[in-house]
Amino acid sequence: MNLERSPEGHCGRVKSYHDPRVQRKGFRVRTPVMQKVVIYTAVPCGYCRAAKGFFEQQGIPFEEIELTGSRDKRLALAERTGQRTVPQIFVGDTHVGGYTDLVSLASSGQLDDLLAG
Repeated sequence: MNLERSPEGHCGRVKSYHDPRVQRKGFRVRTPVMQKVVIYTAVPCGYCRAAKGFFEQQGIPFEEIELTGSRDKRLALAERTGQRTVPQIFVGDTHVGGYTDLVSLASSGQLDDLLAG
């Protein structure tokens, strides 16, 4: 079993679990499935730090794509989203938007639905 441990030594959320012995014995293993989260960021950006902090605080893994100094990546993101600002957040294939959009989705409960797929 792959568990994350907090600094206090407590077990956190199960990242992945696969044990064929359990399935052979007839137990059903429920594995949490979560959509991939991608955050496009740049430096300096307070909203980018806030978005990353939000996901870290919630224990939600994310991939960060740094755009600082990369005009080509910024142009590609602008074409994809129609937005020129950062952060730009994706959950799976869904474009969430920026940090305020993320907070709005979270407070309405819709972020959980997106993460669940």
